[in-house]
Amino acid sequence: MTEKNRRNIIIVAGVLILLALALLLYLLFGRHPAVAPAASETPTPSLPGHVLESAPARPSAQSPILQALNPAPTTSPVRTGATQVAELFAERYGSWSTQETPYRNLLDLYPVMTDRYQAEVSALVAKATANPGAAYSGTTSVKINSSLDASSATAAQVTVMLQQTKTDAQGTASSYRSLKVSLVKVGEDWKVAAAAWAD
Repeated sequence: MTEKNRRNIIIVAGVLILLALALLLYLLFGRHPAVAPAASETPTPSLPGHVLESAPARPSAQSPILQALNPAPTTSPVRTGATQVAELFAERYGSWSTQETPYRNLLDLYPVMTDRYQAEVSALVAKATANPGAAYSGTTSVKINSSLDASSATAAQVTVMLQQTKTDAQGTASSYRSLKVSLVKVGEDWKVAAAAWAD
């Protein structure tokens, strides 16, 4: 093999290696993440496991939360912060027991609610009827999965799928339920602005 042929083989091999590296970099960094579909409506606030005399009206389609929502990549920082808050909120929101202080689950969530939503929940709790003499019953909710339905830098809507285990005098039963959680950015923190069961 002549020196010239050897040099040509080395050049061709180098070019092929560079092309392979460029293709690898494109495959790793050149693709854009899938975009989640935008949500069509904001959930109505409700209280889990308790009897209410009334509930507030469903927010209109022109609410500030919905106007701020835009589809976002599933890998955005919004997904991490808003989704984590929504998941923790949903598990506590959907867990209660007649052995606890009435509406303890909701009172525990006040720090992660917006002032407006906290006032709405407080009003609902004040109107709700409690039955302290009732036999034991309770529900424990555990997050199965969640999806970021829509988001922007200052608002997000997350659906959290929960497995609920209900216990009462008849025994224990499990079921699945989804909670839609609307959040807004307040300062550096995500706060829950509304929540409602999807079913």
